[in-house]
Amino acid sequence: MKYKLEGREARLWREGRGFVNFAITARIKGVITLPRLEEALRKISQKHPKIPLRIILDHEQTWWLTSEGDPTFPIRVVERKTDADWVHALETDYDHLFPPNGPLIRFILVLGPDRSELIVICHHAFYDGLSGAYLLHDIVAYLGDPDQSVIPLPLLPLMSALIPEAVVKAISDQRAVIQPTVDGPVSDASPEFKPFTPEERQIRVLHWSLSIAHTERLIQRCREEQTSVHSAIGVALMMTFAQLKIGHGSTLRRVSSPVSLRSRLTTDVGQGMGNFINSGIICEVDCPPGRDFWDAAREFKTTLRNKATDTVLFSPPGGSRPSYDFSLTNLGLLDFQPVYGNYQLEALFGPGVVGPEREIGIGVLTLNGQMQFTVMWRQGLLPMATVDQLIQKMQSLLQDVIQK
Repeated sequence: MKYKLEGREARLWREGRGFVNFAITARIKGVITLPRLEEALRKISQKHPKIPLRIILDHEQTWWLTSEGDPTFPIRVVERKTDADWVHALETDYDHLFPPNGPLIRFILVLGPDRSELIVICHHAFYDGLSGAYLLHDIVAYLGDPDQSVIPLPLLPLMSALIPEAVVKAISDQRAVIQPTVDGPVSDASPEFKPFTPEERQIRVLHWSLSIAHTERLIQRCREEQTSVHSAIGVALMMTFAQLKIGHGSTLRRVSSPVSLRSRLTTDVGQGMGNFINSGIICEVDCPPGRDFWDAAREFKTTLRNKATDTVLFSPPGGSRPSYDFSLTNLGLLDFQPVYGNYQLEALFGPGVVGPEREIGIGVLTLNGQMQFTVMWRQGLLPMATVDQLIQKMQSLLQDVIQK
């Protein structure tokens, strides 16, 4: 398989080949050996035709996406001594460049005697957070039953070929009138900031979770208050950012929410691999002291719903880059079977994603009844103590509002 790289995938590849990565981590109970993992990855390559892809540049300086060549994936093995070792492994590896002629996915195995973490790092031009979650789930399934037959999924084109024609026309008509903008964090190139030093660019990662009981209660309270879990989490974070005066002293806070496009495409992509999300919809909410939490959450939900039209979601970026306080990616409730043979998918952490700019990326997902949070940022942006305080206050706020 070989086709020309174009559309937004081409733009993302050209603009940031090393700094548009994302990561997602699986905690797996069971004895993993490297040969068994490599065999599972061979099965994955057979099932998902977009997994062994690589980028090549021809003599005419044209980029092509191809499955030609060796489909072997890089796997770095790290000894597991504690539950937190995966965090350090991810911080160390996240920013490494993908080689132009190599796979666009790599793995870190944090290997323990009976429990391990498997980290997948993907190039975000070609895969999204759900792709990473589906990939890790399938790996656990093949670890548990290496003899199961492989049913290949259909090869999906690049997302630019899956946009409904009516949406393409509406975007073309709109661009003739107004230039769209890109939602993005404040860039290092902004005059009010000095560029990060290499030490300040270092990735930092923190993880926390809600208990199963608190996860159930949060979902229930959101239903009662006629809002979404995403909106409740976003407002809890915005209120905490405002309280701690992170970044600035205003109570008006902004969050960027990437929106899944899988249900809006001309083809049912199912659990296929691809980058089927938009760059993020920015919503702002005023979070002064004493504001009713659920009122703010309903406002956020309404604003996001009204902004997330097909024309906006599929519009190519351009123009200025409005700033925001943080990005919030919520993969939602993942209905995965937890046990396969002698292996159990205990938890998923992520998605972890942050660009080269001054961005705080927060990933959320719910698996096995428990909501997991992962925050990623660059060391020069916030001290660890501030992020610790952010997490503690956000957790306390959520517990207060779900118990009322």
